[in-house]
Parts: sequence; structure tokens; C-alpha cells
Amino acid sequence: MIYAHIDEAKNYYGLGDVFAWALRQLAREDLKTLAAGKTELIPGKAWYSIDETMTRPKELAPFEAHREFIDIQMTLSGDERIGFAPIGRVVPAGTYDEERDIQFFRGEGLSLDCRKGMFAVFFPEDAHQPCVAPAEPAKIRKVVVKIHRSLLGKKGA
Repeated sequence: MIYAHIDEAKNYYGLGDVFAWALRQLAREDLKTLAAGKTELIPGKAWYSIDETMTRPKELAPFEAHREFIDIQMTLSGDERIGFAPIGRVVPAGTYDEERDIQFFRGEGLSLDCRKGMFAVFFPEDAHQPCVAPAEPAKIRKVVVKIHRSLLGKKGA
């Protein structure tokens, strides 16, 4: 897991060209005004989506993890907390959905404040609990980047 400010993103460009592309997307000035939806770099392997959703109480937000994709998440407007726990410290709350590349979990973890400029990277061994309300549930706008694990570290993608 990586938790950093967008001003420190260059520190992680060495994880590969696609990873550097993903972090550059987080720094784009137009993210606040782009329509919600998905933009692909490599179909089925690397994309970002602009999401508008509601936060929810912590007890209603399950942990999730992905086996094939790395998630990079950054809140663009509103306040969000994202829980984090190593996957070995949470308990499965259902079976793995291969088509959606997701499995849900129950448990406890750390809480990351995802305020303006902060981003978090979750690798397949990282369970994360997105869209947790720091206070009352509220609307947020965020960007989520997905990178297939096979692209990590590759140059020229």
C-alpha cells in the first residue's frame, strides 16, 4: 500500500510506465470537471474512472480486495476515509468473483484520510474499505485508476 500526496507522485514513477501514466492522471487539472465515466489506456488492462458516489457509515462499508488489478484512488471533492488492512488480517465475507475481480471481507484496519491531493495505492495483498464517511454520509467525487498487475514495472506500455 502507498499513501502519499500527489506532489510526491514522482517518487513512484519507477514502478513502470503505466504506473507513471496513472499517477500523472491524478495530477490533471481537469479531473474536477470531467464527466463521470471510464477512460482506457490499454483496454481491459489499464484505465481510470471518475466516480460520483455517496460515502457511508463504516459498518456498512465492507473491505474489498482484487487479485488481478492494482487500485489507485484519490478523492477529488468531498471527504472520504478509506480503510486499509493486510489481506491476511481480514476475514472473507463471500467468495471471489473472478469476472469482477473482487472479494469482500470483514475486519478492522487503519483509516486513511483521503482529502484533497492525497492518494492511496492498493496492491492485490491489500484489503481496502472505500467510501467511508468521516462524519455524516455525503456525496464525493473521486478518481479510481485500475492497472493489471502484469503491467507493473513494464517500460514502454
